[in-house]
Amino acid sequence: MCIRDRATSKQPQISKIEHSEVNYLDKENKFEWLIEKIDASHPTASLEMKTTCEADSMFPFEVKLSSPYSIIGAQVLKVQTADTKQPITHSEKTVLSCENYQIVLDHQTNLF
Repeated sequence: MCIRDRATSKQPQISKIEHSEVNYLDKENKFEWLIEKIDASHPTASLEMKTTCEADSMFPFEVKLSSPYSIIGAQVLKVQTADTKQPITHSEKTVLSCENYQIVLDHQTNLF
């Protein structure tokens, strides 16, 4: 998740972080919250931060999601020619990604 403070160049104060890491990118005035793995042993991650900026300067959050597994776990087990049914050597690479996901601020409720 990329969180950018557009109003100030001050880094937010991270008070708590679990099962993840944060990298601050000075040149881009943003920080990346990296959650390496979400699985049965670590189903969630959390980050608590404090900043002095107005909420409008931080939204929208940019979220980038990817996984080496598909949602349903489908795999290609065998490849063969259509006419002779001869097996064909193949390789497989699965990448699940989200093209665009944002968290925005609702100005009527000040909730996101």
